[in-house]
Amino acid sequence: MKMLADKGEYNSMLFPELVNEQIIEFKKLCVKVRQAWALAVFSGSTRQSLERYFTYHLQLLSDLSGKLYPIPPNPVPERSCPSPENYEGIFANELDALTLHLLHFFRDYPDQTIQAPVTFARKFVKDLDPRVTAVINALPLSFWPGPLKSIILSYIERMTSPALGFTFGDLLYFEKFISGITPAIEQPGELPNILMELEFNHLGVLVWFQEESSRSLKGKSSEKKLEFVRRQAAWVRVHHKAGKAVYDPILQPLTAMFAGWLSEEEKVLGKTACAAVAARCTAAQKIRLPLSVVQVACFLRLFLKDNLAGTVPLTELFDFVCSAFSTKKANDLSPGGLSKAYYSIGQVTAAEVKAMLAKMISRINHDYFPAWAAIGVLICAR
Repeated sequence: MKMLADKGEYNSMLFPELVNEQIIEFKKLCVKVRQAWALAVFSGSTRQSLERYFTYHLQLLSDLSGKLYPIPPNPVPERSCPSPENYEGIFANELDALTLHLLHFFRDYPDQTIQAPVTFARKFVKDLDPRVTAVINALPLSFWPGPLKSIILSYIERMTSPALGFTFGDLLYFEKFISGITPAIEQPGELPNILMELEFNHLGVLVWFQEESSRSLKGKSSEKKLEFVRRQAAWVRVHHKAGKAVYDPILQPLTAMFAGWLSEEEKVLGKTACAAVAARCTAAQKIRLPLSVVQVACFLRLFLKDNLAGTVPLTELFDFVCSAFSTKKANDLSPGGLSKAYYSIGQVTAAEVKAMLAKMISRINHDYFPAWAAIGVLICAR
């Protein structure tokens, strides 16, 4: 590669025959460089070594392209040689072809944050012009969401601006973006999938995904919301793959950012859904008694006095009664409230419970001892 750099710094005062020979030699060196790159990849070197190797070469190619200046017209041009004004173009084209070869076949190794020469960037973007123009022309007529249209158009305009500088990574991602976004012109419904697959981590795109998800959650029950968020998370996982190129290398990939937001939503909705399910289950399992809390406490006291609850501690009985029963005025009983009622039963409550028990005894006599019930009626009649 050092020889290539030396050859690249040609003397503008050379005779045409010598320049022609230098161009031929330069092309031969470019072929050797390509062969050296291929051998390096299959040499068994560690990935770290290959990354340093290709990063050095990409930086050198960038420097060479930046130093290339036009050759002044030669006063005695020869027919057998290229015209003097094309000498620079020939060297530049060879360097560009070599750079593209490295980027397309060994792109996983070099540092793509290296700044691309302005001339190379312009030529790179110009080669994409037919596809870029097709996307721009289709945008006004497409059924893409308005916010996404604006974001995509702004990105394309920035990347096609001749006044801005870009890294090699910016250019490679733009090429990938234009190729990937084109199918969405005919299939607008596929745009969210394509943007997620492209890891187009523009913050405006993330906000659009969040707003669309929030809009879809409106009017749904807690369980349906949780189900929707989990489906969205599964959809994002399909598109996530570590190491993919992204729009903004500073930010996380779009899949990672959206998955993080969905995870937070799932946590919140999970708690809400669990609370709603628990409330419904509790309400369905509790038996509603047409009694007051103090009457329930009185019945419980009678059970304990007659040793019908066995050796179960009183606190556990309070907990059980509160979880299994509700009263006519209280859907949820508290162990503390029941305990207070238990120790404050008065004669009025006792009389009410006694009347209920007498009615129960009368029912037992009627249902199971009909003869006794008839005798009771006759006695009452006299």
